[in-house]
Amino acid sequence: MNSYKEDLRLFEILSWLRSHDWELYKNESGEKLSELKRLLSEIDRINIREFVDKNLADLMEDWIKWDNKQFPELDADDQCVFFMNSELHSPEIWANNMFKLVPPFVKQGVKIPENLKKLYAESRRCFIYQQYNAAIFLSRSIIEVGLKKKIGLPLESKDWTAGVVLEKALEKKMIKDSLYWIGKKVITKADKVLHQGENVEYQETLNALEHTKEFLEELFG
Repeated sequence: MNSYKEDLRLFEILSWLRSHDWELYKNESGEKLSELKRLLSEIDRINIREFVDKNLADLMEDWIKWDNKQFPELDADDQCVFFMNSELHSPEIWANNMFKLVPPFVKQGVKIPENLKKLYAESRRCFIYQQYNAAIFLSRSIIEVGLKKKIGLPLESKDWTAGVVLEKALEKKMIKDSLYWIGKKVITKADKVLHQGENVEYQETLNALEHTKEFLEELFG
């Protein structure tokens, strides 16, 4: 998807429509409006970039917001067609990532809090949809919240970050060395993304998901 090329063409059409009498140029106006409608539905809403033209920035944004409101009114078939044609749709990748996962079984009797189960499930969905950094962040959060619950710290405490809680849990001998190092791997990787802007790849994320499950299993087992 060429964001700049799309933006430039959108700018050209909006400029034409603003400078021409639509009644005098009915045929061409109709063609321009049809192309405008197509471009609005296909324009890149994900990647940050500069506006092609400062003077038309507000006008462009108003048209796009208008189109955003139109999409929910399309019937299901039209919405599916758009989804199938968009670059966000990568079923072969999703399927391949799904089958890189194995069911996250834990030992019988392990009582993991329900909210952590849901966060963990979400982290695995992030992996499937290639949101690897998000999966790492959630893994870090799961470890932090799990430790706070185990130690009895208030969950809203901002001073007790994941790394601090992990160190404190080891110091108080509430976790074994082996569990400490599992948590350390996940937290260190997440901190590099968070503080250094690194990006993780799928294998690193897959490892973190497995480490997080092992951490929960031992922590609440």
